[in-house]
Amino acid sequence: MVFVGAVTLLQAANDRIIQFAQLPNSAKVFVNKFFKGKQVSYIKEDREIISTNYELRLADGTEIDFDSKGNWTDVDGKHQAIPVGLIPVAILKNRKANSILVILSLRLNAIDLVMKLNCFLGLRYNLISKGQSQATMTK
Repeated sequence: MVFVGAVTLLQAANDRIIQFAQLPNSAKVFVNKFFKGKQVSYIKEDREIISTNYELRLADGTEIDFDSKGNWTDVDGKHQAIPVGLIPVAILKNRKANSILVILSLRLNAIDLVMKLNCFLGLRYNLISKGQSQATMTK
């Protein structure tokens, strides 16, 4: 039990609040492009042994996570629409044909892009197999 507390304390010691100017350049470009004019509430830098991640929160509650290079990995509108411009064009064209609803969050990794929609439906696009999608119910 003491060990877990020590690890938690060490982990918390690696987190710090930073200024917008301290973000990697690609993260600043992303925020200025897709969330221009939105007020930033805070930016947390999470320094771990082998990587650094960033969590940015806007005043409207939107959360954006970036990897150590400033590439976005997660955008969560917290039940508000996020910019459609974040979706790869090939997926957007496919979804337009299927009349997509409002996108509330996106999560990106090396293999797939996961979208949560306002109709409690989640869509997972496999980026390796060029956009095959799988629909799942979300909470």
